[in-house]
Amino acid sequence: MVMRKNVMGKNLSQTILKSITRYIAIVLIIALGAAIFVGLRTTKTDMVQTGQEFMDGSNMFDLRLLNSYGWSKENLEQIAAIDGVVDAEGVMSLDALARFEGQEDESVYKFYDLPDTVTKPMLQGGRMPENEYECLVDGARFGDSILGAQFVLSEKNDEDTLDLLNVHTFTVVGYVSTPLYMDMSRGTTTLGNGTVAAFVYIPKAAFDMDYYTEIGITMDGDFRIYTEEFHTAMDDMAEYIKPLLKPIALGRYEQVRLEAEDAYKDGLMEYANGYQEYRAGRFDALAQLAEAEQELLDGQTEIDDNRATLEDALAQIQEGQAEIDKNYADLTNGKIQLAQAKADTYEQLAAASSKLIKNRKTVVSNLAVVEDALQQIDDGLAQLNSGISQLESGLQQLEMMATLMDTMLNVMDVSIEAAQAALDRANAMPGVDPETIAQLEATLQEQKDQKAEYEAQYAEMVANQETYTKQLEEL
Repeated sequence: MVMRKNVMGKNLSQTILKSITRYIAIVLIIALGAAIFVGLRTTKTDMVQTGQEFMDGSNMFDLRLLNSYGWSKENLEQIAAIDGVVDAEGVMSLDALARFEGQEDESVYKFYDLPDTVTKPMLQGGRMPENEYECLVDGARFGDSILGAQFVLSEKNDEDTLDLLNVHTFTVVGYVSTPLYMDMSRGTTTLGNGTVAAFVYIPKAAFDMDYYTEIGITMDGDFRIYTEEFHTAMDDMAEYIKPLLKPIALGRYEQVRLEAEDAYKDGLMEYANGYQEYRAGRFDALAQLAEAEQELLDGQTEIDDNRATLEDALAQIQEGQAEIDKNYADLTNGKIQLAQAKADTYEQLAAASSKLIKNRKTVVSNLAVVEDALQQIDDGLAQLNSGISQLESGLQQLEMMATLMDTMLNVMDVSIEAAQAALDRANAMPGVDPETIAQLEATLQEQKDQKAEYEAQYAEMVANQETYTKQLEEL
């Protein structure tokens, strides 16, 4: 028997020695498997303990109370007074688009007010906010490099969201962790791409909300998480508090309903008052519009009368202009004839003077010729004076017509101002027919065009007046 054992031991020793490497590998694999098994059994306990300490350190809520209409401050006081509730704190939160200054991309962030007692965030770096313009960001997403950055609320948010915050730009002063998020997911949202990028804590003063979106409470008892005792206690707490919350929730619903009814009544009254003011204003506006249209018609009649007068005056001016042109041509011919007569007379005088020395009788005869020539000169001078008088008469007519044209321009200015005033009143009054406004604009433009035509005619008269004055000076 002893020999068999020795032989077996000897064979076993030889077998091991022949494959010592394989034997060591098998031993190490067995040891590694045992270590992993022991580690897994130990890790669970350590992870649960770490989670327990983290939740206890932040005083995480035992129950999270939600209501479709939110909770008022009075509701929070009522819930805090329920037997078994140790701590109760309201939470204000919202989802909003925001970005860090210097970045173009915007993401959806979950904004929470900074709690005092329940589910407090744990500071990982930086410091806590000291005023409503400072914030804390998600420690799992950011680190020290984000400290001091400007966090800006996007203008793409709707007005209701923007109105819920008193501050739209924050300075990042720290980053935190919270038991609200135990993994990397930050939840979903109806904004943006539907995913929340990170959470942000801001001071209560940064919110402009008169209600809480949820309430976190802690209950009596000290239970280890993820145990059967823990789950049973939470279920019992929920069943205990639900009936107590029902009248509080109904009271909140009634409060919101009454506030909505009051707002509706106020809005209805405001609408009725506004409609009454609109009707009164509309009647006044229509009366003013009718008055303005009558003024416009009266002005148009006056314009038509003045236009007829101006056309008659223009016809007279044209006739006078034709007569002036004819007289000017006659005057020019007279000047030429006068110059020729003077030349002829001087030539005759020279001849007569030479003959006078030779023949007195011839001189006497030539004196008659001279007298005839002088008579011709006097006739030419009389004709010249007549032309000058005609020019002066034409200038007087031009001055008269220029004065009349200047008066017409003043009348057109008054008519244009009346038409512009009527158009301004029509544009300022609600409910005016667009066709009426178009007619007023067309009338105003027509009067402006007529004024421009009169100004051109006036400028032509002034130019003719200067021409005749220059011709008169030459004569």
